Amino acid sequence: MNIVLGKNFQEKANQLAISLRDVHEPLTIITEHVTYMEDLLLSQRDVLFNIEVKTLHQFEKDLLVERRMFKRHLYNQPQLVMAIRTILSHQDFTFFKISENPYPLIGEIITTLKRLHEEDIDLNTLPDHLLPLTKQKCLEINTIDQLLKQTDTYMNLEEATIDLVDQVSARIIVLGDDYPYRKQRAFFTALDRVTDVTMYLSHDEDDFVKSYYPGAISFVGEETTLTKHLYDQEKVNPIEKASVIIGGSPMHEVLKVTSDIKRKLVDEKAHYEDFMIVTHSNDMKDYLKDVFDREHIPHLLPETTRYDYDESYQAITKALASSQAHTFTDLTNELLLLPLDENYRSLLKEVISDEKITPEEYLLFLQMIIPNKGTRQPLHDAIMICDFAEALSVTPRYLYFLGLNEGEVPAVMGESGLLLEEDFLQLKTQPLSLSEQLSLHEIEIMKAILNPHKHLTFSYAQADMDGKEKMPSTLMKRLYELYDLENCIPDLTLHDVYLYLNSSQLPDYPLNEAIDHYDNKPVLIKEDYRHLLGKGMSVSRLETYNKCPFAYFMQYGLKVTKQYDHALAAYDIGHLAHYIMETSIDDEEHMKDHAYTYVKEHLQDKYDDNPLNQFFIDHMIDDMAMNLKIVKEQLGDFTIAAKEYEVTGDLGEIPVLGMIDRVDTIDDHVRIIDYKSSTKTLDLSFAMQGFNIQMLVYMDLLIKNKPDLKPGAVLYFAMKRRVITKALSKTLSLHKPLSDKDVFKQYRMEGYAFDEEPYDFCKQLVDSSTKVRIKKDGTPYSGAPILSHDQLKTVMAQIVSYMTALYEKLRNGHIDILPAKADNNAAGIYPCDYCDYRSVCLFDVFVNENKVIKSNLKNEILKEEKQ
Repeated sequence: MNIVLGKNFQEKANQLAISLRDVHEPLTIITEHVTYMEDLLLSQRDVLFNIEVKTLHQFEKDLLVERRMFKRHLYNQPQLVMAIRTILSHQDFTFFKISENPYPLIGEIITTLKRLHEEDIDLNTLPDHLLPLTKQKCLEINTIDQLLKQTDTYMNLEEATIDLVDQVSARIIVLGDDYPYRKQRAFFTALDRVTDVTMYLSHDEDDFVKSYYPGAISFVGEETTLTKHLYDQEKVNPIEKASVIIGGSPMHEVLKVTSDIKRKLVDEKAHYEDFMIVTHSNDMKDYLKDVFDREHIPHLLPETTRYDYDESYQAITKALASSQAHTFTDLTNELLLLPLDENYRSLLKEVISDEKITPEEYLLFLQMIIPNKGTRQPLHDAIMICDFAEALSVTPRYLYFLGLNEGEVPAVMGESGLLLEEDFLQLKTQPLSLSEQLSLHEIEIMKAILNPHKHLTFSYAQADMDGKEKMPSTLMKRLYELYDLENCIPDLTLHDVYLYLNSSQLPDYPLNEAIDHYDNKPVLIKEDYRHLLGKGMSVSRLETYNKCPFAYFMQYGLKVTKQYDHALAAYDIGHLAHYIMETSIDDEEHMKDHAYTYVKEHLQDKYDDNPLNQFFIDHMIDDMAMNLKIVKEQLGDFTIAAKEYEVTGDLGEIPVLGMIDRVDTIDDHVRIIDYKSSTKTLDLSFAMQGFNIQMLVYMDLLIKNKPDLKPGAVLYFAMKRRVITKALSKTLSLHKPLSDKDVFKQYRMEGYAFDEEPYDFCKQLVDSSTKVRIKKDGTPYSGAPILSHDQLKTVMAQIVSYMTALYEKLRNGHIDILPAKADNNAAGIYPCDYCDYRSVCLFDVFVNENKVIKSNLKNEILKEEKQ
């Protein structure tokens, strides 16, 4: 066999086409890129009357026809699934048991069997040193395989045709990168015994190649910087200029690429066929199809329709629901009486067997064998969108490589099937290892980048569609070194209407129309509509605006809110817990009666017939018994003055209102308690910049309304169940019962006390109720959360000043995309991670900025006050 090596695939292919310019004898080229190879040959000669270009499967099918072997055929999916189901039903296996839904297991068995046949791995003779688990799996898989071989049906075409190659006479050229499996290699080796076979491979001369094929090796194509150094770390000079596009999310990345293509279509008078987009991600292809269809851009992605939406499938589902038949044949015959699409009729005619099966399982069987329909409209001028393996072009194009993120490109090689790599390593014959599979994938990537091109553009996203951070891949980092990359910042105004939830807008509502031309830059709402943003303000609404004006605008201006289903939501549990605290703190004996009365009145539809919801609600009510016990212990000498107490007033000149969960008094001091379903802390630096100010504002309003009282403390009580971590400390043991004091310490309230020497108020707090601790000498411990009354006034003055400026921006209609972010990345400040509107705003790191929140402002302000 003649073996032609060289990493520069494009140059090898070009030289092959040139060498065949004047060839007249019969010749067959075997490749998975038929159109590409034909175009390349026709660039060098007028006709291909003596040269056939075929895929391997087409070549093998033609062999069967020429030798009149019409009885040899492959297992199709229905036959294979049905045959394996029958074997599982009649064999007593240890690992492989039939169940009500055996089809996931059958799918795994099929994957494993196909791999064994592709790699020509024989399990009839197993090594003695095999581990027991691997040996048992191999024995049972081999039993299934031997039973399947009893019919004259094959797993792949190589098995069906390898004995028919003896009469092939035409010279054969194989572009072999796409045929790495052992059975394919055996087929070409058998061909080489009867005719002249030349094999083109994109490898170096190493043991990997020599294990493929024996023969004379030659090299074609000069090495380039890219072929030498794409996958190493050697320092290189940039090859050429190229572009990079960075999207906030994959959809944002697609929108930017689309805008850049539209600009090139106009500025450079390009045609759609001048563009090729290469991506390894199916999700990215879905986004591309969605955006291209909306923008009326022709492309070559197929239109894929799931069978669920077919009228024939719906008719089958309805018929099976009432069927009384109980064998494959009887159920199939019933369904064939329905007015079904011809494709369904052809498929059902394959499903004939006397094996018993319920109508319910028959539907599961059909779901495994019915393929999704893919149709591709033939277009002469359209953008090609493909994977790396398909990305070959004869003519120069604008090439875009999308989704170059870590874990996506190069792809992560994974194991599939019931036998894993560690199992195969124990066998005499082994398939391609994960590292060898990765090597083949890297060759595909290199071939795609080596395409002739007018311009290269690489792109990646900074976060996924859920807002979680994504990193550029190691390949992308290497491309920064290999190319002189320029940031491409396309104009997204082409998509200005699509960026927003038009389906959620009220028709003819001027406030909604105000964003029709909003292009991801700060704008003002017209003065006529600003009153719709709200006058009287709750503190929580102001904090929403502080976190991100755009999110506030979507929620309170456009009133676009997330739709909730009947699942138990966090606020359901929170409302129930608050109700229990309100009704049962003075009536602990009847706590459960109060709780289940609330459930009956407000949560009955979520509680009934839903064991999971019942579990959460019942356990939460049980937990509240401990919470009530803790709260009563924390009261000490305090008196509960009010529950669910409403406060109103002005924060500076801002009218606000709110509700305090509990108000406690002692002497002339007052403390307010906020019940939380999770842990919450009060950070004064962030509070002075408008975050978590609710309790401080409520205390301020309360004291203004009741000037005879002095501020004592603002505290948060977390009602969630505690893990008693102190039991793992040096002083406590899991083998000793915990004292009540140790348990109470786990429920200490977060917050601040307001007091000064001699700290009389702080001394009246129960020791285990807060983190406010006073030493025996009457001074606070270092770091105790205590503010003097003057410090409290300073903090409130900062809050009033900040919120007044913020409110003024709100009243003036500012709806900037300006999410807040702490300079220390503190949790609870950055709003984007769990924002319902993130996919709408399309935050762009190159256009938008974050509002930076200082994490050390408290020390700066209070230090200035002391001086």
